[in-house]
Amino acid sequence: HHHAAEFRRCLDDYICRKRPSVLWLDVSGVSFMDSSGLGLLMGRYALLKRAGGELVLYRPSDEMMRIIRLAGMERILKIVKKDS
Repeated sequence: HHHAAEFRRCLDDYICRKRPSVLWLDVSGVSFMDSSGLGLLMGRYALLKRAGGELVLYRPSDEMMRIIRLAGMERILKIVKKDS
């Protein structure tokens, strides 16, 4: 939660300025995620969806996937677990 607010501001600014059709978030370095992180992901997903874009979560850890599954977010987020 310490980094979520600043990261959220940066992402929102980028999304509003660039309006990407697909935004890949490489989360391979994220070892812990709490409700702040879940909120960050859901908010960016919603913002991108409203703008006609898509959020792709790239290389989440097993622990992160556990939290995502518990929250039911794997049904709406596009998740790429490893390189193709």
